Amino acid sequence: MLERQTREKERKDLRLLQEEQEQNRKHWDREREEVSEGGGQHTRVEVSTTQWRSAQHGGGQHNTVEVSTTGWRSAQHGGGQHNTVEVSTTRWRSAQHGGGQHNTVQVSSPNSMKE
Repeated sequence: MLERQTREKERKDLRLLQEEQEQNRKHWDREREEVSEGGGQHTRVEVSTTQWRSAQHGGGQHNTVEVSTTGWRSAQHGGGQHNTVEVSTTRWRSAQHGGGQHNTVQVSSPNSMKE
């Protein structure tokens, strides 16, 4: 009976996860601003903030994964140009509390700047 309850909870968690992923796809931050300042131009674009979460509490396991926070900015002021690119901030965490294990991994935060 416990196995059946666990399977039903996993199916429910999967449905909730799929709904959350769909909502995230619909709510990507897409922002573009162009402002003329003394002949200069400013453009800002922010794309694709996605979070994915899975929690199986019956099995004593909890995983949180946050993937792909990407920002791109370009500004031209009075003939000068400034670019900032931030790509792919990925955090992966796994905690298995029943086994007394906790891992945190933070990967890949490159920054590229030109003036």
